[in-house]
Amino acid sequence: MQKNISFIELACIVKELQAIIDGKVDKIYVNPNQELLLQLHLPNQGKKLLRIFPPYFLYLSEFRSDTQEKPSGFCMFLRKYLDNTRIREIKQIASERIIAIVFQTKEQLLTLYLEFFSKGNIILCSQENKILAAYDQQEWKDRTIKAGLEYNYPKKEFNFFTLTRNQFAELLKSSNKENIVKILALDLGLGGLYAEEIILKANIDKNKKHLTDEELNSVFNEIKHLRSLQIKPALIEELHELVPFDLGLFKDKTKKEYKTFNELLDTELTNILLAQKKIDFHKKANKKIDDIKKIMDQQQEHILKIQGTIDENQQKAEYIYNNYQTISNILKEMQKAREKYSWKEIKEKVKGNKLIKSVNERDSEITIDI
Repeated sequence: MQKNISFIELACIVKELQAIIDGKVDKIYVNPNQELLLQLHLPNQGKKLLRIFPPYFLYLSEFRSDTQEKPSGFCMFLRKYLDNTRIREIKQIASERIIAIVFQTKEQLLTLYLEFFSKGNIILCSQENKILAAYDQQEWKDRTIKAGLEYNYPKKEFNFFTLTRNQFAELLKSSNKENIVKILALDLGLGGLYAEEIILKANIDKNKKHLTDEELNSVFNEIKHLRSLQIKPALIEELHELVPFDLGLFKDKTKKEYKTFNELLDTELTNILLAQKKIDFHKKANKKIDDIKKIMDQQQEHILKIQGTIDENQQKAEYIYNNYQTISNILKEMQKAREKYSWKEIKEKVKGNKLIKSVNERDSEITIDI
């Protein structure tokens, strides 16, 4: 699976998530990385967790990662509006990478738009489609996501799911892309993987742009086959690619098949989340150990400094003790001199004295060498 999920993969997820219709919202969590967790109670199924992480993935799970102890303002806002609501609809907007989940409150219907393009976003709108709150307030040249404004999204020229043969033929003529695979990948928004798959199944040269009627029909038939969403999910083990279909591109690769695309996402992505959690734990533990070691090193350095000061002071004490009589005599003589002379006069008189090295007039101090 690509880093950002494709619209065709989102279509498969939406198809499977029809099972959450009428589910009741029990709890809501929003993590700092823009991950939204909706704990749902589903009729006859019990509790399930809808894990939403734009622009990367969306799936039902039984694993709940760590959540913020103190909910963010956005999380509290969602709780205020969506707690105890029921999901009435979940749909994809045309062939955009946008999912709309409609919630029923006592007073109105609210729509949560999940954007899986660019940096991703989570946007709650009123029944009149006015933005109530957004995880990330954004502004572009022709589009603004901000509370109070009507929600709109950047629309592609063609809707892949309703594209007609004539529209596809017109797209081939008008496109400025140099070949058919780029037209499918970029103009129709399929991305490289599914564009390559269509070309492979249609058995035409992907570098061609001008197709015969027979080639055009062949490509269009593969488009119709892809959008029929015949889900047969698998993990392509060598590439760690998560795909919702049996793709000819991977026919020679080792596959691990799953019953549903949601089960594939839950199993494989949860394993990644658990592995990341383990890595994060070890990082935190190692940082704690490093911090403790740093404190111990600082304490050991401080102890050595104190020990050095103790040794130095002990030596000074021994010198003073061994020369006590000499020091005492000098102090007595200085006291007598201070009764008769100023410090300036004393300083002159002790010049050349072998024991008295200096006189500090300002601080009334003498330095002696013993």
